[in-house]
Amino acid sequence: MYVTNFTDIVAKMSDGSMIKGKVNIQNRLSDFLKYSPEQFVVIVSEESGVDSKKVLFVNKNYIVWAGPEN
Repeated sequence: MYVTNFTDIVAKMSDGSMIKGKVNIQNRLSDFLKYSPEQFVVIVSEESGVDSKKVLFVNKNYIVWAGPEN
C-alpha cells in the first residue's frame, strides 16, 4: 500500500525564484534532499489563481535552500 505524507515547503531556486508547494516525504526535508538517491523533487505547486495547480519536477542541484512553510 502506498502511503502519502505531504509536507508544505518553500524553496528558493538558483535563478532567484521561489516555489511554494507540497512534497511527499516520509522523513525530514533536509534528509530527503541530502541522502535521497532521487535527482528530482516532485512539488505540487500551490500558486493562487485559476489553473494554478501544477506538478513540478525540480532538479535538486538548482535548489539554493528549502524549508518547511509555516
